[in-house]
Amino acid sequence: IYIALSAYCLLLVPRISNFPHIGNPIDILRLIVPFVLAAVYFSMTVSVFVRERETGMVSMLFLSLIFLFLSGVSWPQSSIPSFWYYVSMLIPSTLAVQGFVHISTYGATISQTAFEYIGLWIQAAVYMFTCCLFYYLAGKIDVKRKDALVK
Repeated sequence: IYIALSAYCLLLVPRISNFPHIGNPIDILRLIVPFVLAAVYFSMTVSVFVRERETGMVSMLFLSLIFLFLSGVSWPQSSIPSFWYYVSMLIPSTLAVQGFVHISTYGATISQTAFEYIGLWIQAAVYMFTCCLFYYLAGKIDVKRKDALVK
């Protein structure tokens, strides 16, 4: 569902609005898939640390502006301190935004955005592993708590 929604937002809306868009739509779709996977697994990994739904919404609202600046679109990446640059590489949106800008604005191919593309696949794999690990550990902790309450 998110891939279809992303395709609509990134492919159809710019064409309807007559935005300059010189990239290949297939390359954009190829970039969307690992981004959606990395974003979903990143969110699921972070969700383990959030007890209440409202806390997660407020946290993401606060962090979204920071993530926007770290992506390098609204603030030049060359002006971002190296520590924050490396932190931004942990966030799926940074690589996806950079790859999308290269493809849609500069007309780059997916092979020319290999750093972003491969980085998104690595993030998807790492966050899938951490998500499964954290959910497994959270399940173990819940079972121990229930056993302690029964006794």
